[in-house]
Amino acid sequence: MSVSIKTNGVAIIGAGLGGTALALALHLQSIPCRIFEARGAHSDILSSGVTLTPNGCRVFDELGILSRLQEKSYICEYPRR
Repeated sequence: MSVSIKTNGVAIIGAGLGGTALALALHLQSIPCRIFEARGAHSDILSSGVTLTPNGCRVFDELGILSRLQEKSYICEYPRR
């Protein structure tokens, strides 16, 4: 059985990691979307770091962009006790 859903698009509130990952996933399925972000494009928050957990990395891997993110990443290693 095939399910067909007609949509005029999806509104995504927030351009953080989750919002932009969702936008990419929708784009890969040819579902139109629009991202709405309250923070300005030149906000100081853009210079901060982001930590990706293994589950987050898995999502980006499934979206096909993990290797590109890793090229720009720093892997923080620490000794275990």
